[in-house]
Amino acid sequence: MNEYNIFINKYHTQFKKYLSYEEYNALKSYISSIHDKMFTYEAINLINHKKTNEFCMYIMLKKYTCEEILSGIHDKEIENVSIYFDTKIKKEQNSNINLHPSKQYIYEILNSIKTVFVENSNLTAITNRLYSQLKHLGYTDEDILNEECDYSIIEQLRGNGLGIEYTPEFSEYRKKIELAVSKIFTNHKLETIRNNPANLKYDMSYQFYNSSYHQQNTAFKTALSFYLSGYNLEQIDRQKLDAYINNYIIKDMIKINSTMDLKEKRLEETRYRTQEEQEYIDKLNKQKAAVWAIILSGIMLGNVLYSAIWNMPTKAEKERKKEESSWQDTNTLFSKIENKLNELTYNMDENTFSLGGK
Repeated sequence: MNEYNIFINKYHTQFKKYLSYEEYNALKSYISSIHDKMFTYEAINLINHKKTNEFCMYIMLKKYTCEEILSGIHDKEIENVSIYFDTKIKKEQNSNINLHPSKQYIYEILNSIKTVFVENSNLTAITNRLYSQLKHLGYTDEDILNEECDYSIIEQLRGNGLGIEYTPEFSEYRKKIELAVSKIFTNHKLETIRNNPANLKYDMSYQFYNSSYHQQNTAFKTALSFYLSGYNLEQIDRQKLDAYINNYIIKDMIKINSTMDLKEKRLEETRYRTQEEQEYIDKLNKQKAAVWAIILSGIMLGNVLYSAIWNMPTKAEKERKKEESSWQDTNTLFSKIENKLNELTYNMDENTFSLGGK
């Protein structure tokens, strides 16, 4: 009843006719059933059923009575109104970060480190650019919210592709941290080589310490963490830095490992589908080649017979009769070829060509 009262108080002055509580419930259920059919039969998934239902009721009651709407004669108009409102919601959601969960997640990350950006940096614009870049890299909104692309976010932030300007203080701090991290990475790499040279390719920590990509990401993340924690460079000794880096790398190895497993599974599924599709295409091409072989052999046979018939040496009267006979025979041959071609059909269920439509 409370929902009905809110709806009536909000819109009743624009209704064509007074709407009772019973009519409200009947109309609400009726429009919901239309939305269900749109999803079932047309795969139209409305982003907010409750708001779309309310908007449809409001628009339709401005023009028609409840009885007219429930009669079913305006169902198509209800569908059109629903699609219009759904599109409007999606546009608002894309422009408003607060209505877009994955963009909001990115915005919160940027907001937590905003002191390293120059004053008046447009976090909304940076969020939109970063979101677009992640989508371009193949991440889904679910990946973003599941923290599966945090490492890629770090990579994007340390680059120059997002138009971000860092403060001179942070830029200088970052350079010195990057130098210290480079020395730590080199030492760890050499130590691993000395201790276990035979199994380097199986040592995941060595793969990290031997990677310039991971070194740059780790250095940037380390600089952010220490700078935002208020450490000046004199307070950061080798032991503290080494412990932080080691902890960070262990966490990243676990996260990247699980993410790689998921992406590898998706890639395998894609490879399997592609292989199936290629086999289907190869099979179809062979079938088409066989059909064209039948067609071409028929045409060549017709040409040979046509030439042989027309070049037979005869007397004038016999030649005339032979010409008439040959013309009829040739026409008959081409008619047979044409008929056979017309009988060729493509079986859509079995993906095969057949003769005689069977």
